[in-house]
Amino acid sequence: MIIQCKLIDVDLFKASEYEALSYVWGKDDNPNFLHLPGGHLKVTENLASALRGLRYGGRCRLLWMDAVCIHQSDSTEKAQQVALMARIYRKAFRVLAWLGKDDGKIINIPTILKFSQMAKQLGLKSPAPENKAVIQKWFYGDPEKVIWLEAAIHELGEANFPKTYESAWFTRMWIVQEALLAKHLLLRLGPYELDWNDFERVMIFIKAADAALQFGPVVNREAFVFYAWNLILVRHRRYQTSKVTDEPTQITYYMHQLKHRRCTDNRDRVFALRGLLPASSGLNIQLDYTKSVDEVYWDLATTQVKLGNMAVLSQAGLWKRQFFQLPELMYEKTVPVPACGYLPSWVPDYGSDATFSEVFYGAYVATDDRMSADNAMSAVVSFSRPHRLTVEATVIDHVPSIHIASFIHDQAIRADHVTCFFKCRKFFIKLKETLEARFRDRSSPIDEDRTTAFAYSLVAGGTSGAYKRMYALSKPIRKQLDPLTLWQNYEEQCISETGDVYKEMQKQHGASATARNRGIDYYSRASAESTTAWYFHIHLQTMLLHHAFFISEKGYVGMAPSITNAVGDVLVFIRGAMVPFVLRPLSGDPSQYLLVGPCYIHGLMGCEVVERTWKEGDTIHIL
Repeated sequence: MIIQCKLIDVDLFKASEYEALSYVWGKDDNPNFLHLPGGHLKVTENLASALRGLRYGGRCRLLWMDAVCIHQSDSTEKAQQVALMARIYRKAFRVLAWLGKDDGKIINIPTILKFSQMAKQLGLKSPAPENKAVIQKWFYGDPEKVIWLEAAIHELGEANFPKTYESAWFTRMWIVQEALLAKHLLLRLGPYELDWNDFERVMIFIKAADAALQFGPVVNREAFVFYAWNLILVRHRRYQTSKVTDEPTQITYYMHQLKHRRCTDNRDRVFALRGLLPASSGLNIQLDYTKSVDEVYWDLATTQVKLGNMAVLSQAGLWKRQFFQLPELMYEKTVPVPACGYLPSWVPDYGSDATFSEVFYGAYVATDDRMSADNAMSAVVSFSRPHRLTVEATVIDHVPSIHIASFIHDQAIRADHVTCFFKCRKFFIKLKETLEARFRDRSSPIDEDRTTAFAYSLVAGGTSGAYKRMYALSKPIRKQLDPLTLWQNYEEQCISETGDVYKEMQKQHGASATARNRGIDYYSRASAESTTAWYFHIHLQTMLLHHAFFISEKGYVGMAPSITNAVGDVLVFIRGAMVPFVLRPLSGDPSQYLLVGPCYIHGLMGCEVVERTWKEGDTIHIL
C-alpha cells in the first residue's frame, strides 16, 4: 500500500495545528518507502505501519515525525533539529504515541474506560503510596468487594489491557521527553485509541490493588514496573517539582528512574533529557554528536560539580566499573595525566546499570541530617587538566584491615538460604572477635561502645532505603528498631545456639533441597523476634555483597566498597561532599588518586570534622 506525503514548513513561534508522532524506530531490515513530491524516502516498517494506521480517509493530517522531518544524513541539521525537539513536542496540540500495529487481538476499550472511572470514583488520582490504604479501606470487612477486585484485575487481562504497557514504546529513552512535554497524549495501538489519563488511572488502579491484595496480579511485572509505571512516576514528579525547584539534581533523579530504558546510542542517556531541564537549572547540555560517550558523560559531571552537586561522586568510582584500566599516562612537567579516550573514576558511567543500582547507590546516600559528613562547608573544586578533578580534602586514615565475605559472591551459596545462613553467622562471629581483639588494649577514637559502633557500621548507619524497608517489615517487635537493637536480636536468634532461627536452620540443614525451600514458610509463622532477625539477616547479606567491613589504622570502623584495598587506600573527607570516600593513590605521585567509592565511617558522619575545627585540607587530584 503506497504512502504518499508532502513536506511543509511550520513556524514554531506561531500557533500551528499539528500533531507530533512518538514511536519506536524499530528494525530497518524490511524497509518501506514514503513517496514525496521530490522522490521517495526509506522508512522503517514500524513508522510505515504508524502512518498507514493514522492517516485519515478523506482529508490531510498534519504530522511531525523525526525520521521524515529531520535530514538524518546531515549532521549539522540533525543537531539543530534534535535540539528543537522539546519545543516541537511542547507546541504540538497533540502527541500521538504509536504503540504498534494491530496483531489481531481485540483491545476492549469500554472495559478499560470502566475501570478508569472506577479509579476516579475511589479517589485514585496520582501514583501515591497511600493508594494501597484507600483500596484496603474500601474493601475492609466486605469479602464480596475483595472477590470483585480480584475479578476486576482478571477482567482487565481479558480486555488485553497489558498489551498497552507491554509495547516497546515504553522502553525507549527518547519517548520520556515526548510524553512529559505533551499537552495531550493519546496512545494508539493499531486501530485502538486510549487517552493517557485513562491509561494512567487504570495503571494506578492495578498498582493499588496489587499492593492491597498482595497476590501479584500484575501481568508482565517487568514491563509494568520498569517502563510504564516508571514513566507515570516521572510525569507526576515533573508536574510536582516544575514550579518548585530547578536544582541540577533533577537530572540525577531522571537518570536514576530511567536507568532501565534502552538506548542505541548511550549519549542519548544525557541528550534525551535536556529538554526536561529548565534553563535556570544551570545544566546547559550541548547536543553534540561529534563528542564521544565518555566526553558527554564528563561534560555533564563537570557541570554538576561546578554547580555544587558533589553527590555526583557517590554515583561514580571504581566499585561501579566492571572493567577499569588506567589509560596510558602522558607527562606534563613530570606530572602524569591520562591521554584522551578515558572516563575518569570520578565521572559516573551513566550507561551502566550499577551507577544507580540501589545495592551500590543506596548504602551511603545522605537521607537525613546525620549523613552529612562535611557538607557544612562548600565545595572547593577546579579542573586543572583534562580528566582531572582538583578538590580540597582531608585524609582521615588508612584502612589496613578489610573484611570481605567472599562466599557471598557465589550465587549457588546465596541461593541456598541454609548454607548462606551458617556462613554469614560464622563470618560475623569471627568479625566481632577481630574487633574485640583490636580494642582489647587500645581505646576507640570515638567515645562509644564497640558493639554499638559495630552494629551501626554493619548497616552503614541504617539510613538507606533498603534498611528502612527492612525496618518496616520488622515492626512486629513493637519497639525502637535501631541498628543496635536489631543486632542484639540477631545475636539472640541467629548467633546463639539457643536462638529459634539457629535451631530452625539446624533442623533444615540435613533436609533435602526441596524441603529446604519449603522450609522458608517457617518465617511466616515464626515469632516477631525470629521474623525480625531473619529480615535483618537478609539485609546483611545484601550489604556484604558489595561492601566490606573495615577497621582503620586509628581504630575507626565502618563499611566501604568491597574492592577497597588494604594496601594504600585511604579514607578522606572531600570538602562539600555529603559522605566520606575511599581513594586509591597513584604510584609516583602522592597527590593524585583514583576514586574507589563512598564509605561509612562510624562517628564521623554528622559534621564532626567541621565541629572539631576543620583545618584547611590538602589539595588532591582525582583522575
